[in-house]
Amino acid sequence: YTVYYLKEDHYVGMTTNLTYRLYQHKNKNNRHVEDVEVIGKYETKEEALRVEAALHSMGYLGRHPQLKQQTLKQVL
Repeated sequence: YTVYYLKEDHYVGMTTNLTYRLYQHKNKNNRHVEDVEVIGKYETKEEALRVEAALHSMGYLGRHPQLKQQTLKQVL
């Protein structure tokens, strides 16, 4: 599981297939994907979701950020 960051859109997401996910962002959401940065790679979905949720709680955009309450310190 990969947690990634799209700098121009201030967007954090999680995926198992980064190439395909970036394709979706570019072609369906018209996001700028050339500036992608990998935050980390994780063995479990739960671990990746905790990191993603923590980043959303810090203000990064993403899917359903209002539902994610943990801070990065709590996760790490």
